[in-house]
Amino acid sequence: MKKALLYFPLELMDNDNSGIAKKCLGIVDAFKKEYEVDVFTDSFGKVHFNQKLLKDFNSSSFSSRLYNYNDIVYGQFSRIADEVWKNKYDVLYFRFHYFLSWGMLRLFKLIKKSNPNAIIFLELPTYPFKAEKGKSLPERFRYTLNNLLIPYLKKYVDNIVTFAQLPAIWDIPAITISNGYYDPSLQQIIERTKDQLHTVPASEFHMAMVARFTIGHAPDILIKSLKAYYDTKPDKAVFVHLIGYDGSLADCKSLVKEYSLEDKVIFYGECKTEKIADILSKVHVCVGTLGLNRKNVAIDSSLKSREYAFMGMPMILRTPDLDMLPSLFFIKYFPEPESLLDITEIINFYDHLKNTHSDYKREIQQFAKENLTWSKKLKPVFDRINTSHKK
Repeated sequence: MKKALLYFPLELMDNDNSGIAKKCLGIVDAFKKEYEVDVFTDSFGKVHFNQKLLKDFNSSSFSSRLYNYNDIVYGQFSRIADEVWKNKYDVLYFRFHYFLSWGMLRLFKLIKKSNPNAIIFLELPTYPFKAEKGKSLPERFRYTLNNLLIPYLKKYVDNIVTFAQLPAIWDIPAITISNGYYDPSLQQIIERTKDQLHTVPASEFHMAMVARFTIGHAPDILIKSLKAYYDTKPDKAVFVHLIGYDGSLADCKSLVKEYSLEDKVIFYGECKTEKIADILSKVHVCVGTLGLNRKNVAIDSSLKSREYAFMGMPMILRTPDLDMLPSLFFIKYFPEPESLLDITEIINFYDHLKNTHSDYKREIQQFAKENLTWSKKLKPVFDRINTSHKK
């Protein structure tokens, strides 16, 4: 069986609230269905190999500073040199973390030296990639080093894995994928909450947005849309549930107070998956990111939209998502940047959906299982490996 080494620059254990950690665990799960897998992680001073702690640099301030300075140039990749030589990995899947380092290139070189037929994939979570030039000496050094090392990637990296629709990046052939979703406990949670929507009064309509809120999610647009709806003096009461880290929601909370919507907009803060599922069981429609135009992002691949789908939730979107086509019965787009949502139109959308797809939750979940798993999303990567190794 082929052997794969996966590298992630973040903690994968005890990280339940991190969507990125769930994404990386989904990638691990998909690889394990195809290959024998080892996982190397390095984040905030803790270095793990297959969940075994190799080093914790947080024991002292000196050790922590040593880690931070070493990270700029070498990283912790030399700690798995023996594993590379022993296993002669066929595949390296490496999630990029903002800056290149000499240690990173040395790992790539070691992988190729131990197995000349090895294939190296470099995943770029964000592209175009722009390394910010800071003011401190270490920041300026790292910025300069990053730009000097980019041309050397071509010598070792076989493919860039990206969400961008590009044939190549840095003169390296690109493989375009979109986000999948992974949470093995989700199905059991859904089963426990699947019938609760029937307890919502017919006179109420509930919408939710789940996020680690930033400028790109634009919950202010949703709140302003709710204000515009109530200005029409409607018969149906509409409630908005904002679920997730609310450190950036101060302005939204002020808007809610200004509009006297305190009893219509509920802020929950961060919640675990089971709590989110419990809240969404009483919600009719979920809302995706509304302000990606504020970040100059043209294509959406939100993890939360995929979570909505696995939970069987109809959704409102704005930025085009290649997995969530407008032709899907459970998707409604409001494409105009910064424009308000017509909530009456959303209610009508849901009523039509429910009348034409009485078992819509199951249908949406089936779509998710067939199209949004990480095994499905990484198929182009696996095809690339299999094609190469057949030669």
